[in-house]
Amino acid sequence: MRFSVIHLFVSTLCLMTSAALALSLAKPGCQETCGNVTIPYPFGIGSQCYLKSSFAVICENSTNPARLFLRSMRLEILNMSLYGTVRVVQPVLALNCSDELKTQYLGKSLVGSPFTISALQNSLTVLGCRNSVWLRANRTTTNGGCMAICDDNSTDTSCNGINCCKITIPTELKELQFTYQSIRKGRNKSFCGYAFLADKKWFREDYRKYNGLRSDLQDPFDQEFGNASMVLEWEYDDALEYSDGTDCVYPNERSFSYSSLYFELSSRVCYCLDGFEGNPYLPEGCQDIDECGNSTICPHGFTCTNTMGSYYCQKQKSRQKIVFIVIGCALGALGLLLGAWASTKAIRKRIKAHKTQVL
Repeated sequence: MRFSVIHLFVSTLCLMTSAALALSLAKPGCQETCGNVTIPYPFGIGSQCYLKSSFAVICENSTNPARLFLRSMRLEILNMSLYGTVRVVQPVLALNCSDELKTQYLGKSLVGSPFTISALQNSLTVLGCRNSVWLRANRTTTNGGCMAICDDNSTDTSCNGINCCKITIPTELKELQFTYQSIRKGRNKSFCGYAFLADKKWFREDYRKYNGLRSDLQDPFDQEFGNASMVLEWEYDDALEYSDGTDCVYPNERSFSYSSLYFELSSRVCYCLDGFEGNPYLPEGCQDIDECGNSTICPHGFTCTNTMGSYYCQKQKSRQKIVFIVIGCALGALGLLLGAWASTKAIRKRIKAHKTQVL
């Protein structure tokens, strides 16, 4: 199950995009936010507010701001999207140096949940150049691997194979297993780097926060580095009652464009059509946008008329033209009255003359 933004990643991926929407994305009567995170249905806090227990979330108010967690797996949520994604915090794994092959699991298993690890947004990341790493589908099948080149002079932090490498993960993963072996000795005889799942945003924004990781790229270590962000994907698998402004796309429709965003998908995802906003998973959740509320949407001299899902601009008639039209109509009406009066007078005159001749 996968639905990931690959171009203009939603004003985000993140929810959104839609914290700014005037309409609530939560089920009516339910809590809409926790800290900085917006909570859209099918997720919710409380038994009446989520679709099923897998979408239940809890808000912990002991910190400022409050933090949101997936209840079933105790994963902290950084943001949520109606486009089928949830960005969560996942522990990293410190690798002990080993001359022998060692097999490890990364993170919590998603088996039995509607979530999978996003193959487009995440990669298995290996910091340091001391290990050879293989990604395993099972004990006998290898899906990929990487081994970084050591370069003490490099300052490149893009993880392109020098002092750091990434492994592309397969789709539909519910859990991740990998095998590693230390192939070079480093300055630290017992610690040989890190392995973890990370999304693109972690490399773009969070990597730079850890000086210990960037000060020694061959043997990175930072005591503060214990977690990284990753993206999970979810699918609404219940029957959906369609309402005006709602549509869904399916796995066989490999991609589609919507509001200048380009998506790839491998499962059904629903959305509000252009001209509508809201939550497509709620009954009547997509509401018409009143585009005419934007005073600049039509050019100067035009009036805006809102329609269901759209609008149109109509050229205004100038006041001078209106005055001429009114005067013309008035003169025309006056002319008709005068004509009628003259005709009536002429007819009466003829009638009177006719009676005189008869007498």
